[in-house]
Amino acid sequence: MILSMSRLSADEVLALVGQIQALRSELPEAEAKDGRRGIPARMYASLSGLGNRRGGGTIIFGLEDATFQPQPGLDIAKTQADLATYVDQKMSYPLRLEFTSVVIGDATLLAVAVPECPPAHKPVYYRAKGLIGGSYLRVGNGNHELSDPEVRAILRSTDRDDTDASPVPGSKIGDLSPELVEQYRAVLRQRRPDTALLELDQVDLLLASQAVARVGETIVPTVCGMLFFGRDPQRWLPGAFAAFLQFSGTEIGSGTGPAYLDNVRIGGTIPAMVDEARRLILARIRKRALLEGFVRREVPEYPDWAYREAIVNAVAHRDYGVTGGHIQVRLFSDRIEVQSPGGLFGTVSEQNIEFEQSTRNHAVVRLLVDFGLVEQRGIGINRMVQSMLEAGLGRPEFRDSLTSFQVVLKNHTMMDSEAFRWLSSFSEYMLTDRQRIALVFAWRTGTIANRDYQRLNSVNSVRATGELKDLVQKGLLSQHGTRGSAFYTLARIPIPRRRRRLSIAAPEEMLLAHVRRHGRVTNAEGRTILGIDDVFKMRHILRRMVRLELLAQRGRSKQDTYYELGPQAGRENLPDG
Repeated sequence: MILSMSRLSADEVLALVGQIQALRSELPEAEAKDGRRGIPARMYASLSGLGNRRGGGTIIFGLEDATFQPQPGLDIAKTQADLATYVDQKMSYPLRLEFTSVVIGDATLLAVAVPECPPAHKPVYYRAKGLIGGSYLRVGNGNHELSDPEVRAILRSTDRDDTDASPVPGSKIGDLSPELVEQYRAVLRQRRPDTALLELDQVDLLLASQAVARVGETIVPTVCGMLFFGRDPQRWLPGAFAAFLQFSGTEIGSGTGPAYLDNVRIGGTIPAMVDEARRLILARIRKRALLEGFVRREVPEYPDWAYREAIVNAVAHRDYGVTGGHIQVRLFSDRIEVQSPGGLFGTVSEQNIEFEQSTRNHAVVRLLVDFGLVEQRGIGINRMVQSMLEAGLGRPEFRDSLTSFQVVLKNHTMMDSEAFRWLSSFSEYMLTDRQRIALVFAWRTGTIANRDYQRLNSVNSVRATGELKDLVQKGLLSQHGTRGSAFYTLARIPIPRRRRRLSIAAPEEMLLAHVRRHGRVTNAEGRTILGIDDVFKMRHILRRMVRLELLAQRGRSKQDTYYELGPQAGRENLPDG
């Protein structure tokens, strides 16, 4: 569920309570508090953690701590007043809370929408403990106290960061390779034959590219210079490498075999690292054969541009001030993850990343452009998304935790046999092919926005708006938000009379809630959710849900088996007709 930063509706609060109770756990975007004895002593951790989280979050008062059941006796007016005073007097930034009260049985709950703190004031912290020690970030279902390096990384993300142009202590110009500098000149001659840079000698060329800097009377390599021209960049910048990890299943440590199939440390200059990471991915991903006339052509399961751009984006925008972190490229059976140190920079967020631009490392990006690794600033993410959609795959996922950034590319094909079977549920509706594709996209990803509809169907915004509104009027989609912030989710679908009602037990409801929340569930995760130890009992429950088409089994072996929502998910416990 995507929540706005404004006041929540009663339905949104009830949905959050239902998810917490079904999972028997708090959520990344929502906490539960009792509150009958007043504001908890560590209220600051919740306010700081959610205030520093992208999109903010919600605190629900009136739920018993252990069971998450509604409890009567919460003083709504006093809790609101105390929270407003607490924020104004004890937090570094006056977060403007929004309150919603909801009645469940004989209990009244208070939902508190905590907005995301403006970037210029992050991290919001508890004044009594100070910036270091009083700053938190919501991670999973808990609040993580930010370390000194993490706080400083967040502070750097809100202002101009010239770490890449700073001198490398202890290094000298002799630590750069003249051969690599001349290779750069050759690239310039080919790509920019009219540039005045070609007339400069090596030192002046390096100075113009911010690859070296003057420190007193000495010329010293910069971080950028070492990354592009260094003889041994990782000697001076130990964290400036990438790790490639391949796993057998869909999770780290899944299955009974080794923890990973491959583990490669990728070093050298930035161009060399990008090429090696691409080579490793291409050599290990699956290919399918296509016959075009009498010619057999192999098509990789991921478009090259997508993972190439994810890697280039990582080396271009990572925080080089974080010396203890490195880039990770993780290949699973169902996805590629590329994670880099440092969160999104400046005004860029998960929501506007396709059309907003803010550069952390100006010198590095300038050289990436010169080397042809970045064709044109500001269009890389856009083309990554487009290449995935054109390949029939889902949109890339962008995950910003403030201290790191991750791109996730999934290899699920949208329009497969299962999707067509699911679409048969809508045979009684007059739908266009474009609308059918949009419904499958929403089913696969959880949401669809106007820009998604435009990309999927090559239509303009006006047509996308009209055809999405038609799906809303038909009762197939629900709209959330308005104008530029609007997005759509699948609505409850009416069941034709000929279909049988599905009645499911409480354990199955809990599993479905988990899958709707996280996209999948494994046998091991199911046992944890239901609190059972028997692998075979869990397998029996999952197989029954597959037979009922509530879940769909994925994976190619027992070690990497997992389950996603099936075509009948959403039809359980609905009345006939």
